[in-house]
Amino acid sequence: MILLLVLGIVIVVVGILRSVQQHTVRWMPLISGTVLAIAMAVGLYTAHHSNFLLTKMPLDKTQKIKPAATLLDFKFITTEKGSNGENRYTYKVGNKSYQTLTQNAETTVKTGETAQLETIVTTYQAKSLFSRFMLFGETKLKTGKTQYVLTVPKDWDVLTSAQVKELQKMVKDSNNGITDEVANQVKKQFADRAKDDENFMKDKDAQQKLQSDIVNKVTADRQANLEKALNEKIQSWQ
Repeated sequence: MILLLVLGIVIVVVGILRSVQQHTVRWMPLISGTVLAIAMAVGLYTAHHSNFLLTKMPLDKTQKIKPAATLLDFKFITTEKGSNGENRYTYKVGNKSYQTLTQNAETTVKTGETAQLETIVTTYQAKSLFSRFMLFGETKLKTGKTQYVLTVPKDWDVLTSAQVKELQKMVKDSNNGITDEVANQVKKQFADRAKDDENFMKDKDAQQKLQSDIVNKVTADRQANLEKALNEKIQSWQ
């Protein structure tokens, strides 16, 4: 359209010059050149503010994803608020973390069998020879809205980053208490066993087995209680 705009202006200028030289108005070049120039100017304005002469071409990509965080058997996709108030979702591909965009983008979350993220980017391209000619000197590729479809298994949860940090603190606090509880139980049960069996304190194998049993039981009980506490906390956020 730039070329035709210039051509229209040239036709008008030539018409004016000939009119001056011949002392008569050359209406045909003046009118045709003016119409052409105005039409191309309107076309350029429209092209700048819309997808005029461009063909809509969606680009679709689907990739398998991993949870952004894992605690025990719990798997999480985490969210944060973007500058526009929309949720930004964090996930992993391989060992790297990624986030969805929020600017000119929309995310839909659904439940499915396979954890995956489908990214649909709407582009507008000049596909035909005519459109490429008309858009000479102009943008021939524009990117429109991005749409994400986030599919998560039913045993995954979508939580805010702050909520996941709270759960991580619960796990840390629970793990920190295991050593003290094991030590207390070993002291107590060793004393009880020594009262019942005078040879116990001399039997290293029996002591080692009892200590191992204590560690396993304390760890199992702690994990069961922790899983219950985590599940209750997650449910309270739903």
